[in-house]
Amino acid sequence: MILAYYFPPLGGSGVQRPLKLAKFLTEFGWTPIVVTVEGVSYGSMDQTLLNDAAKSGIRIERVRPSGINPQRIKPGGIVVPSPLRSRLLSFVTRWFFFPDNKTSWINASVDKAEKILSKEPIDLIFATAPPFSSFLAAKKLGSRHHIPVVMDYRDAWTNNQYHRPPTGFHRRKMANMEHRVLRHASAVTAVNQHTLDECLRHLSGNTSMKRIVIPNGYDPELMYAGPSEPKTGTAAKEPSHQNKPTKREKPFTLLHAGQLFSSSHHDRQKEIRLFLNAIDKMTRANPEMYRKCCLIFAGQREPAIDDWIQNREQGAAELQVIQTGYRPHHEVVNLMKQADALLLTLSDRTAFAGVTPGKMFEYFGTRKPIYALVPNGEAARYLHNYGAASVEHEFSTSAISSSLEQFIRAGMAGELPTASMDRIQPFNRKLQAKKLADFFDDLVHPHTSIQKKRAIEP
Repeated sequence: MILAYYFPPLGGSGVQRPLKLAKFLTEFGWTPIVVTVEGVSYGSMDQTLLNDAAKSGIRIERVRPSGINPQRIKPGGIVVPSPLRSRLLSFVTRWFFFPDNKTSWINASVDKAEKILSKEPIDLIFATAPPFSSFLAAKKLGSRHHIPVVMDYRDAWTNNQYHRPPTGFHRRKMANMEHRVLRHASAVTAVNQHTLDECLRHLSGNTSMKRIVIPNGYDPELMYAGPSEPKTGTAAKEPSHQNKPTKREKPFTLLHAGQLFSSSHHDRQKEIRLFLNAIDKMTRANPEMYRKCCLIFAGQREPAIDDWIQNREQGAAELQVIQTGYRPHHEVVNLMKQADALLLTLSDRTAFAGVTPGKMFEYFGTRKPIYALVPNGEAARYLHNYGAASVEHEFSTSAISSSLEQFIRAGMAGELPTASMDRIQPFNRKLQAKKLADFFDDLVHPHTSIQKKRAIEP
């Protein structure tokens, strides 16, 4: 049983992990039943993701949270909150909701799960968060029915980059809640080592807790739709333009996929403002060059970007800038594959050092060159290992404009590298599901799992 508040037809990055793991777990001896919501508001809806779930035969059981829920509206509602409403929701959540504003989902999901458990056996519960209310629901179910529970951290909990406890009391209460939940967990999974380490700090020395890092990834069926996926090793065919300077007949395209601003508080997004300032500086200095370039934002239209486009000076306006608006996920992946290079930005605030954006791993799936403005931390480590990323750590207009111009010049000359298949295979969602299935086997049938491993060893 997978407890996943965020699941299609909701769109966005949060639904990808539970959807893709459920999709591929079916190939490795596990039949997932997904318990999720309906009738809640959200900033994006993507019917194509729900079609993917249906095609994969994933069983979905839906509940409608009752009681106090700041995001509950009529079914299918799409809401892009105003900055004022977003700030108000954040204030109310920080002060009055523990662990988050999805608390009404706890009883609703538990009630649905109890009905399922009364009719059929469940071998394991996998709860993915945020929202961390899912962990509280899993704790209840595991304790009542003595079923192994795996808590999946897509982000850190107590030290979450978007969670700012208003007082020490709030921070201690949240930390104590996380500690109590983890005491009832059979195992934990996390998107990266930093997030796993943050989680383990709440185990009070319990080093026997089973844990594993399963990073986010890319769907090979979507990334390599049509022709078969390229093989690993030196025989993997590289695009013909790589490392061979050519005369460009079309604009050099740099694409950013997904949400650009990580919150409604645009004034806090220093990295975005610095990047846009760097673009203006570059294009003013060399307008002729940037007539042959295009910057694409493939995601929700951002008023701040509209304002920036409107206010750009004549010399800086030579670069073509496109906002596509929200697009179904498969369309965005196709845009990634068509672009010459991909853009990634991340805040340099300390709390973001352990963040690894989901889009980064889909970028990896394309094997395209990446320009990344990120701090030293988990994301930078993955990017350096990728082998085809230009990583800028200095958050200043001059540093960004210098490194970005070098990147674009190399791209226009066909001199940017392509990542090897060997580097990106760990992020193949199908292989990750196999790894997770083996982890589940060890939890549910440890002796059988050991015998199975021994049988296949040489």
